[in-house]
Amino acid sequence: MSITDDVPEFGFFDFLGLPGCKTKARHVDEHLMAVRASYEVFPTVCPACGCTSLMEAEPREIYFWDIPHVAHPSGLLSPTVVQLSVCDAACTGCPGFPAVRPDWLHPTRDMTVRLYQHIAERAAVQMSFAQIALDTGQDDQTVIDIFLEVFGKWEEKQGMNLPVNLGIDEAHFSRGQVRVIIVDTEGTGGTTDVLRDRTNVTIEKRLRSAPNTREVKHQTQDFCAPFRDVATKPPVLFPAENSNSSGDGDQPRTETFSTPLYGDLPMIDITAPGQQKYLNDHPEFAAPPLPGADPVGDHFHFSQKVVSGFKKAWAHVRDHLPEFLYRAEMEKFSNEQIAQMGMDAVEAHARARAQEKLNKTKTLLWDYRFALRCARERGLKLPLEVQEIIHWLLDTLPLLKEAFEIKNAGLDIFPRKQKKSRSKAALKAAAAQPSEKSVPQVSVEEVDRKLRKWTAMKKDLKPFFGEARNIIKDWRPELLRIVTTGLNNARAEVKVGQLRTINRIARGQKFELLRARQLWMDARRRKRRWPANCDEIEGMITPRRYFDLLDQKLAGHG
Repeated sequence: MSITDDVPEFGFFDFLGLPGCKTKARHVDEHLMAVRASYEVFPTVCPACGCTSLMEAEPREIYFWDIPHVAHPSGLLSPTVVQLSVCDAACTGCPGFPAVRPDWLHPTRDMTVRLYQHIAERAAVQMSFAQIALDTGQDDQTVIDIFLEVFGKWEEKQGMNLPVNLGIDEAHFSRGQVRVIIVDTEGTGGTTDVLRDRTNVTIEKRLRSAPNTREVKHQTQDFCAPFRDVATKPPVLFPAENSNSSGDGDQPRTETFSTPLYGDLPMIDITAPGQQKYLNDHPEFAAPPLPGADPVGDHFHFSQKVVSGFKKAWAHVRDHLPEFLYRAEMEKFSNEQIAQMGMDAVEAHARARAQEKLNKTKTLLWDYRFALRCARERGLKLPLEVQEIIHWLLDTLPLLKEAFEIKNAGLDIFPRKQKKSRSKAALKAAAAQPSEKSVPQVSVEEVDRKLRKWTAMKKDLKPFFGEARNIIKDWRPELLRIVTTGLNNARAEVKVGQLRTINRIARGQKFELLRARQLWMDARRRKRRWPANCDEIEGMITPRRYFDLLDQKLAGHG
């Protein structure tokens, strides 16, 4: 389908809205809009000699792309290509005069400056480069090249500084690829950097490259030992007897040696006379990358392991359900009843009763498995009939009841922050409070006491909750810092999900492009519904209230 509109003039405005451009006709062919226009601006003075006697040369045509425009009654945007007629000027006082070129055209690309900026801004949303290319009439590689040009200039201004409270986490992709993401745990909450892999050398180089390594106070993370060790532990200095090479005079060894923690590092002979001078000249090898940072654990992962332990106990109970039901029925008989009926009769009766309950109990265990895994406060919000079924299951299966209580106690160790209200008034009230108010009001001694009490569980339950118990054993200081700092690694987990989304919409893209897209989108994407000046409005913002504020703002400028 092809539509052609002859447009002699547009009154007081032009269809394209470009300064000095006058639209003559437009042609809509399927999805593409072709616009014919002329450039009405003619120079009055020669920039070379200052002569005002200029003549028009033969008109020439310039072809370029512009931002998408509305071409259909449906309101859909169409890629727009423009044929612009330009008349160059010839000076009578000097031999030459540069060709006329509108300043809104990009100097090196066949497009307008605003289309160049439009493509860069569209890269800040969760949209593939292929879709941006289709919407603007470009090819995929052109869109990628434009984005990388803009991103490169933007990244040069950002620098390599790390946030004072940084979070670090890894994202696992297909084919065994693992990317590491560094975020600002507080402050902007945005992505600081994305690393190619999770090797210790890569992480250490990025941390050491930051100019403000001594300003970093906390590093929130999951319970991944390499993240903690690389940031807070210095390299190991090996003595001479651990090496096959020998030093030369006062010069220390500088050969590299491989460590499982730091990869390849320079070898330093601590027995050589020049060792101290070498360390003075290279202090980065005598101190950790983040000397003042304290690792902070994440209670989400601890809670995850607690729930995982309960799931193991639930699976064990379900696999051995006939035995548990038989044992529960046997416990109902007193010694007098056993003596009166006989052991054989009691056992037969107990097995018959257990067989009657088997199918029902097995079905209920499966149907209400998610309700059993809930935290205690969530369980209280369940319907009454569901709570009654859960109580019946727990009373019937003692081991499941003990695991359920251990699970609830583990989830209650760390205080949970109240869910924030989405209302504007509540957000303003929270912002007006000091930062200390956000830290849960609980003592470290109380949390430490709960941790010790929780690990002292019955012997039958320890195999199920072994992973959570090992976290408490190996990460107790990091767990206690959750309480003292009020920090967690939630924002890093969110950014990992965002990075996976970007990887899905452009599957197969190179790491450099994935990293640039994550940093650019996280820094440039729109995060609020209304403009920032709408914070002046009390209560909920409506379209009418917004236009009232806009009228007041325009009247003030007038």
